Amino acid sequence: MRRGIFVPAVAVRIAVGAVAAAVVAMAAASAPDAVRYFKMKTM
Repeated sequence: MRRGIFVPAVAVRIAVGAVAAAVVAMAAASAPDAVRYFKMKTM
């Protein structure tokens, strides 16, 4: 009974971690472009 609840919880935690990692990776990848665009606008 306990394991039936425990496994989905672990799967959800892994999925959330993967989504968070993807968001961080996308932000890190787009950050230089955003900084370059902001610098061009301020110039």
